[in-house]
Amino acid sequence: MSIQLIEAGGGGAGLVGRGGCGAVYRGRDEALARGVAIKVPHPHRATSPEDARAFLAEAQVLAGHRQARGAHGA
Repeated sequence: MSIQLIEAGGGGAGLVGRGGCGAVYRGRDEALARGVAIKVPHPHRATSPEDARAFLAEAQVLAGHRQARGAHGA
């Protein structure tokens, strides 16, 4: 798997936004030739098993949504 962070000025926006749980960056999945979002949790939000489960659950929901959209060409 080859996912690259796109830095500001490097053909993308770099940092997309920050929130209470972390920061989101623009990236690119080279294997699938498409843009991706890379979410990085704040250090204080990545210390417990509950935090890890919540982060994974969110990623799974978003991944499923993205796949459904791609499958229908939306």
